[in-house]
Amino acid sequence: MTKALLVLVVLFLGWTLWKKRHRSRQVPPRGDGGRSDMGGEADERTRDTALVEAMVPCAVCGLHVPAGEALTDGAHAYCSPDHLRRGRPSRP
Repeated sequence: MTKALLVLVVLFLGWTLWKKRHRSRQVPPRGDGGRSDMGGEADERTRDTALVEAMVPCAVCGLHVPAGEALTDGAHAYCSPDHLRRGRPSRP
């Protein structure tokens, strides 16, 4: 009985390790239903890069905000309407 139990434990551990290694080699699922456009990794890198947006610092407090959300007066970016009204502080 103990030999059978030991064999089962060894088989279970072997199966678990095999599954863990096999899972780490798999490609993550794509968001387009599994269809690929013949590009593979290059297309995924381009798509990921397109999602990244530049961050710009607020001219008043220095907080970095996405460029698409920043309020601008032409030359400077601001994080809020209040800072836009205050404008760029004068620095000696």
